[in-house]
Amino acid sequence: MKIKRIFSAVISVIIFFSFAACKTKSDSAQRAEYLKTQAVKLIEWYKTEKVGKDADISNLDAAVDDTWSGYILSTSDITVVGAACYYGVEGDYDAYYKKLETAFNEIYVDKETVKVASPATLYTLMRTLSIMRKNPHDFCGADLVSAATTENMSYKSVYSTPYILTVIDEFGLRESEKELTADTVEWLFSEQHSDGGWGYEDYESGKEVTDPDATAMVLAGLSPFVESDNENIVRAWNCLKNYKTESGAYRSSYSDASSDTTVEVLTAVVAAGINPFEDDGFITDGKNLMEIILSFANEDGGLRAGLDDAPSSDYSVQNALDAFYHTSVYLNDSEEKNTFDVYLSVSCSIVFADGNDGLLDKSVKEILPQDGGIFSATVSAKKKQTVYELIISVMRDNKIHCESSRGYIKGINNLYEKACGEESGWVFFINGEFSSAGANMIYVKENDKIEWFYSVKRGDVGGGNTL
Repeated sequence: MKIKRIFSAVISVIIFFSFAACKTKSDSAQRAEYLKTQAVKLIEWYKTEKVGKDADISNLDAAVDDTWSGYILSTSDITVVGAACYYGVEGDYDAYYKKLETAFNEIYVDKETVKVASPATLYTLMRTLSIMRKNPHDFCGADLVSAATTENMSYKSVYSTPYILTVIDEFGLRESEKELTADTVEWLFSEQHSDGGWGYEDYESGKEVTDPDATAMVLAGLSPFVESDNENIVRAWNCLKNYKTESGAYRSSYSDASSDTTVEVLTAVVAAGINPFEDDGFITDGKNLMEIILSFANEDGGLRAGLDDAPSSDYSVQNALDAFYHTSVYLNDSEEKNTFDVYLSVSCSIVFADGNDGLLDKSVKEILPQDGGIFSATVSAKKKQTVYELIISVMRDNKIHCESSRGYIKGINNLYEKACGEESGWVFFINGEFSSAGANMIYVKENDKIEWFYSVKRGDVGGGNTL
């Protein structure tokens, strides 16, 4: 016991001086780097515990059966693999992706059953797919975004429904989701307890039981859509204060100081745009929330859920990695430029290919560039700008005709859909991969290579090479 206390004290001293060093440079960048270091340590502990120190990250499980719902993925392992990919841990992520596909198809043989899966579970899968640069709108024939949002209105729980808002925030707000957002916010507020928190109803007494974990989860979901000075939001933050201990950690509804509850609070804090490293409300005796979470570290490199003599917990490590990911995104966003470069090209060369001659009206063909190259350049994009918004903006700025409707590109340079047959129209690729998702559903990212091609028939263009 004494050795563990000494170990914790040493860790605290190291953390203190590490963060003090951050002050000499860019705080956000240095904190993000330090957070990455700690996350990688947790990932290594988790991998070692699960599959062995020298094993590849792809050896972690992709899915397990769950007796509660019957249709659920092993989100803990998926969370860890997603974090490993995000932080650049070496691993065979292509192999893990194939494992995910196999597991998903085994669990969701009938793709309609995806619609009854928990939005929280689907969000975890979507986030990992997105980090791997895969399309969550088309995974094994299922649109996970729609399943977790517009198609999933029967699943009502303060532990899962907030993730509907998180999915909408991170994967794009479409017109059809605005009403859903309003309805979800209204339902969550209708479930708020008299003390300002959220939780559940005791089965025997019928009384409200506020759960700080649920309260933090709901706050994280609501924050992007509800103003911080909203009366209900203020009440919720005040409620959470009642669960803060003298050490700065938060207690759960069933135990004293809990690392799991503290990481849920950290996630809510950064979702609300609050700086957890500088806001006095989340600093205790000079320690911020991340330092407080790391005070639960055991000698083996893992995290315990609570008491000093508790063993490291898979669940606690997974929870911490989830919070660290959100915090890293927050820190990187604060450093990130509002604009960045992407490559954009537009080509219709396929209409000039052998076999397609005569399909296009001569008057249209004459106004097209003879090599089919309508546009090609490195352009400036904005954060949270969709592929749809980018193409319209660039075409307008370069005085190139572009006609669109509700997220769909109908024509560019006076070349319209179906001008070369029923299957013809504009399609786009991102970094060499075809996107079946709508252009208004995908955000552009720095250094993306976005290529628009006019296609005469399915499969005749691909990844920058006309076939």
